[in-house]
Amino acid sequence: MIALYISESQISIAHFSRVQGSSLIANISVVELEGSLVESINNEELAVNYLINGIEKANRNILFSGNEILVCFSDTLVNHEVFQTEIDSSDNEIIQLVEWKKDKRFGPTVEKFQAFIELYNDRRLGHIVYIHDYLIKATQRICDSYSCSPIWMGSKSTILYALGNLPLMTIELFNDYYNIFYFGLDTINGGKVRFGRGGLKCIDSFGDKHSLEKLLSQKFSMKNKPPWTLLLNELTDLRKKHWERFDLKKHELFS
Repeated sequence: MIALYISESQISIAHFSRVQGSSLIANISVVELEGSLVESINNEELAVNYLINGIEKANRNILFSGNEILVCFSDTLVNHEVFQTEIDSSDNEIIQLVEWKKDKRFGPTVEKFQAFIELYNDRRLGHIVYIHDYLIKATQRICDSYSCSPIWMGSKSTILYALGNLPLMTIELFNDYYNIFYFGLDTINGGKVRFGRGGLKCIDSFGDKHSLEKLLSQKFSMKNKPPWTLLLNELTDLRKKHWERFDLKKHELFS
C-alpha cells in the first residue's frame, strides 16, 4: 500500500508494508514539482503535466505497480463549504442541496468541479469539499498507467479530523497568510488568517466567521484549554509567536 500526498509544490509518497499484522513505513520519497499547482490550477494542461512528471520521478524511488494508492490533496488545492441541514433530510435531499450549492458557487464552470460531502453531528452539519474534476481524473489515469488502484481519501484536514482528537485546529502557512481549520465537537470552521497590529484576523472564511474570530482572540486557561493545534509546515520563531497561545504541535506527514 502507498500513501500519496499532493501539495501545491510537492508529491510525497510513503510505502507501507505489513509486518506481523501491522502497517510499517518501508520507504518515503518527496519529489518537487516543476511548478506550483496552486498558481496553475486554472491551466489544466500545465497542472496535469506537473503531476505526470512528478509521479514519474516518484515511481523511480517507490514502484507504484500493483499497489493500492491512498490519495490525499492539500487543502490549498480544494475549496470548503459548511452548511446546516434539516434533521429529517433524506440522502437524496442532501445530494440535491449540495448540487444546488455547487451550481450557485461555480455557475457556468460547475462541470469543472466535483463535490464530496461528509455529514457530522447527527447529520445536522454538512461539510463539502470541492475539487477540480481534472485533478481527480488525471490522478486516476496516471495511476491506471502504473497498474495501481487509487482510493480517494479527501483533503489533509479531513483526514486529520478522522483521528478523533477534538477539538482540533490545523495551521498551515501559505504565502503571507495562514490556512486554518477548526473542528469542534459540533462545528467546523476555517479560512485564511493574517497577523497584524491587532493580532490574528480572519480575511476569508467558511462556516461561522464570528466563532472563528472569537477563537483567534480567546484567552485560554487550565479550565479553558486551547484546541489540539497542529502545525502542518515550518514556521520561523517570529511567526510561531503569532500562535503562542495555542501550544503548537508539529505534525509530521505519514506519522
